[in-house]
Amino acid sequence: MAEPLAADSAPSEHPEPARRVHTSAVSGAGLPRLEGRNAETFAGNLAHDAGVRVPRVIWSHTTKHVLTLEDVFAIKITDYASHYGRRRRSGASRPPAFRTYLQQIFRDGFFHADPHPGNLFVSTEGAGSWQLVFVDFGMAGRLSPQRPHGPA
Repeated sequence: MAEPLAADSAPSEHPEPARRVHTSAVSGAGLPRLEGRNAETFAGNLAHDAGVRVPRVIWSHTTKHVLTLEDVFAIKITDYASHYGRRRRSGASRPPAFRTYLQQIFRDGFFHADPHPGNLFVSTEGAGSWQLVFVDFGMAGRLSPQRPHGPA
């Protein structure tokens, strides 16, 4: 199993190949189950979008102290530009980050609230085109129907 990818590392000129990202987290009592439910809500909201991937929660290996998600093969989002530049001519589309966040906030009212490079990855696994991979659902936000467009 590969070491976790560092969130604070700068993009390299020649990014490393995709690595397996094992997405298990240890948190306080009861929090992994809440995080797992957040992940499933997020996955359900974006299920129709082939450009987004949320690792499946492995409930049989999740406890009140440990959340276990499926492994994914991905590159750090900070290395995306280097990879995208090489694939641009092949017609590959970009990961739908901006569109995805607009949907999360304005349509779903439920959003991933911790979008840093340690929680966002890019994968070509499966569909053959880019997929934005979200991990770590410990911080999620919910907008009330009374405030769907943000604070006044």
